Amino acid sequence: MRQAYIKKENSKRSKQKQRGCTQPKMGKMDIDYQDLHGAFFKYQTKPNLTSHGDLYYEGKEFEVKLREMKPGMLSRKLKEALGMPDGAPPPWLKSMQVCIQPIIVFLVYITNNAFIISQLTPICLFIFSCMVLHPLILV
Repeated sequence: MRQAYIKKENSKRSKQKQRGCTQPKMGKMDIDYQDLHGAFFKYQTKPNLTSHGDLYYEGKEFEVKLREMKPGMLSRKLKEALGMPDGAPPPWLKSMQVCIQPIIVFLVYITNNAFIISQLTPICLFIFSCMVLHPLILV
C-alpha cells in the first residue's frame, strides 16, 4: 500500500503537490483489500492472556512459561543423540556430582541422589557446605 502511494506522489507535478497541501482529498489512497484481509484475519494471533483470577504484576508477561519442556527432563531425540539407554543418568551428572550443580533459582533438577563427597576438591566442598548450611547464599 505504501509503495503505491509513494509511486503516485512521485508522479505528480509540483503544482499538484502544492494544491494537495491546501485542499487535501481524504480517502483516496489505493488499498489492497487482500493485504488488509491477511493482516486482520489470516495472520492475526491471539495475545497471551492471564487466566481468570490471576493477579497481574509488572513483568508477568516476561516470565518463562514451562508448558512443553521441564528442566531436567530430556527429550527422546536428545537421548538418542547422546546415545543414552533408557533409565540411564545424563552424561554430565558425574561432573555435577564431583563439583557443584549450576544454580538456577526456583528450578528443581531430577538427578541421582548419590553425592560423592570424597571426590570433592576443597573449594567445591566449601561452596557445597555454604549452600547446604546457608541456602540463601548464592555463589
